[in-house]
Amino acid sequence: AHITGSGFLNVPRMSNQVSYEITLPSLKSRPRVFQWLHQTTQIPFQELAQTFNMGVGMVIAVSPSDLKSVLFSLKKSGEKPHLLGHVTRKRGSCQVIVHDQSGRAELTY
Repeated sequence: AHITGSGFLNVPRMSNQVSYEITLPSLKSRPRVFQWLHQTTQIPFQELAQTFNMGVGMVIAVSPSDLKSVLFSLKKSGEKPHLLGHVTRKRGSCQVIVHDQSGRAELTY
């Protein structure tokens, strides 16, 4: 899922038959603009996760057995992948739970 406009609401485009739990990389490892947003605005974390990509451009869901080879391939291609979370059993509607040290957002698709 490409995380563009609508932020992490794009994640269920991969599959809305499951839910997702995402832990963002530390603010220090994200582009500085997200440190600035966090430190100087009063925008609630829920809105930040729903509107901005928070420094994450793409989310890929892979089976655990494919994880090592996918990470290796991404690194070999020059990407800086982060293991962000996991897929969870869907309870009712599809949810994307995004959190970091500054907050937690529950987005329903």
